[in-house]
Amino acid sequence: VLPDHAPLFGVLVDGVVRIDGVDGSSTEFSVHGGFISVSNNRVSILTESTDAKK
Repeated sequence: VLPDHAPLFGVLVDGVVRIDGVDGSSTEFSVHGGFISVSNNRVSILTESTDAKK
């Protein structure tokens, strides 16, 4: 999410979330439903369950 992104609230379906770190690293997680919120340059994800992808 880019800096100063407009506030957002949404529903997640089963899928993959990728987190890209400022150091160039990335981590992927399988999510199983849930919600995403973007506000004040912060992203929050609330999900029923998650698994780290290998």
